[in-house]
Amino acid sequence: MKQVKTQICKKLQFGIPLKIPKGHTVLLKTMEDPLTVHTGLSLFYAMPEALEIPRTLDKHIHGKDRERGYQESEDILALAANAFIGGDFLDDLEALREDVALQNAIGPKDIPDPTTAADFCRQFTLGYILQFNRAMAEIHERVCHLPPKMTAWTIDPDVKAQEVFGVQKEGGARNHDGIYSLQAMHSFVQETEEMLHCELRRGETQPGAKAVAYLRRMKRKIPGSIKETYLRSDSAFYNKEVIAFCEGKGWSFSITRIRRHPCGS
Repeated sequence: MKQVKTQICKKLQFGIPLKIPKGHTVLLKTMEDPLTVHTGLSLFYAMPEALEIPRTLDKHIHGKDRERGYQESEDILALAANAFIGGDFLDDLEALREDVALQNAIGPKDIPDPTTAADFCRQFTLGYILQFNRAMAEIHERVCHLPPKMTAWTIDPDVKAQEVFGVQKEGGARNHDGIYSLQAMHSFVQETEEMLHCELRRGETQPGAKAVAYLRRMKRKIPGSIKETYLRSDSAFYNKEVIAFCEGKGWSFSITRIRRHPCGS
């Protein structure tokens, strides 16, 4: 404590000076109610309830049969909430479980402990990911029927290398830059600023590999209310198969191919 005090400005060691306007008073008192820095999670949990997201997730995603335990939606929302507040590890879930004020704010939501969350993640196979994609497609369809209604989307797919550590990381490999990583391919909708589709691929995968298969899976999440689709991509999608796919689906598209000077500039 002495070391901490020596690093604090002397002016602040006896309290932060307040400038009180003339005619105003400041009332200071202690509170016994618990406080939390994660108040935003109350809205985070309110939105899925309003859109019936838990019901949709539980309808489509069926993990191992369990007589007791958490619903799939509770595990998924807890993991999303952990990422939402900046949690980097499953152990960060423990901070949410012990936050009394947060529990009061979001109501009786069950947040799994890190061990349970890890068990849930380990059982997630390709089949569960396909189930999750079907659930997300239904959620997107429901959201797009809410006002304001849109009939056209501009979709931007892009690839990002996510550096990982540990030689046993499934799918981890060195990319063309020599970074040991996984490769995440995202598609974002400009008009709504939301992520439409995402796939995690092996680190050494070329950005444009199996682009048509990716677009075909992405298309399943585009609601029927969207009549016009405009695809924008960089040179990763510059191949005749992608162009033929877009023309066959009636999509407008813009694929930018970067030409490099022979000298490398």
